[in-house]
Amino acid sequence: MVNVLLIDDAVALREVALAVLNDGGYNVVVAEHGRAALDKLAADPRVGLVVCDINMPVMNGIDFIEAFRLLPGHAQTPVVVLSGATAGEAKLAARQAGATAWLTKPFRPASLLDMVRKLVPP
Repeated sequence: MVNVLLIDDAVALREVALAVLNDGGYNVVVAEHGRAALDKLAADPRVGLVVCDINMPVMNGIDFIEAFRLLPGHAQTPVVVLSGATAGEAKLAARQAGATAWLTKPFRPASLLDMVRKLVPP
C-alpha cells in the first residue's frame, strides 16, 4: 500500500482528502503544516506521494517542497499541490520548488483520486 503524506492546515479539507485517499486504497499520513510534515518524515521517510497546500502557518508549501526535495530518496517523489491560490506566480513558484502537479481548491474528490492514481497506483 502506498503511503501518501497529506499536508494542509484546514481541518475540514484534510478530513475530506483523507477519506477520499483511504477509500482509494492509500495509507495516509496527515500533517497540519510543512514543519510537522518534515518531523513525520524524519520518523518514517517511506512516502510515495505528497499532497500539499501552499498557504500554511509555520512552514508554507513552497518551503516544504524545497526541503522535501533535499531528503534522501525524495528527489523524484511526486508532489501534488492542492491550493486555493490561482495566480500564475504561485504555480510557477511551486513548479520551481519541485511540484509535480497542481489541483485547485475547492476540488472534486474524484479529481484528487484520479490525479493521485495517475502518479502512483494504489
